[in-house]
Amino acid sequence: WSCWFLLPPAEIQKLLGDRKDFGQCGTTICGTKCRMLRDNLDTDGMNSLDLKTAPDTEGNTYNICIGKTGKTLVIAKGKKDANGGQVATKVFETVSHLKKAQF
Repeated sequence: WSCWFLLPPAEIQKLLGDRKDFGQCGTTICGTKCRMLRDNLDTDGMNSLDLKTAPDTEGNTYNICIGKTGKTLVIAKGKKDANGGQVATKVFETVSHLKKAQF
């Protein structure tokens, strides 16, 4: 999945906007349909949104975690066998580092 630099502005705005329908309708990341697992993006100290992709053509799903700082979004997609906690931990560490650097 190498389209991170091609994340359409509309998808970014949707992530930063009202996410109340994500529980029922999901969202898309780089055109891939995702369902929301947990939304703590605006919860101080957590600042993460956990998603799972729809199955690909081989039936594989992937965990995605999005972290937020004052100036950045950190988006990580786990490997096929990575669980959500592994992805979230990496995002949390990155977000913590960026916050300390005042990003």
